[in-house]
Amino acid sequence: MFQIITATGLAYIGSRRQNVSHPRGTVEDFMPMPRWFPSPPSLTLRRHEAAWIAAAAQLNASGVADTERMWRTEERCRLLVVRSCPEVEQPQVFPLLQELYRKPVLPAGLLLPEDGRRESDGDHGDGTGVAVARSGALQWLDEQPPGSVLYAWF
Repeated sequence: MFQIITATGLAYIGSRRQNVSHPRGTVEDFMPMPRWFPSPPSLTLRRHEAAWIAAAAQLNASGVADTERMWRTEERCRLLVVRSCPEVEQPQVFPLLQELYRKPVLPAGLLLPEDGRRESDGDHGDGTGVAVARSGALQWLDEQPPGSVLYAWF
């Protein structure tokens, strides 16, 4: 399962097992770090950050909470792929994720934001000449020798 949230965010949300053992329901419940999260006790989320996560834990229009949907998917997969890398996370986050979710966790690296530059698609697109976004990362990839870069796209 590929997660677009960071490893720290996924560890903060926790597995179903952690949330059953230590239920959180209100915005105030989500402000302090959870018991399983290795952080200083003084570290807390801001109210608007906690409100976003608390809302994901509530039933939505479909009758299923977003966190429940995530846990159902996670329980049926063999590994977690996370939009992050060990170099930008606390050292203990990836081992914690493996412990929380009881499966291998693979860092996919950071997803680069779009840089906003535009160029005409010319003969490479549908022939309309419509301006399309072209990131600096893709330009860099185009400049590399064939077979020298492995590019994975999710």
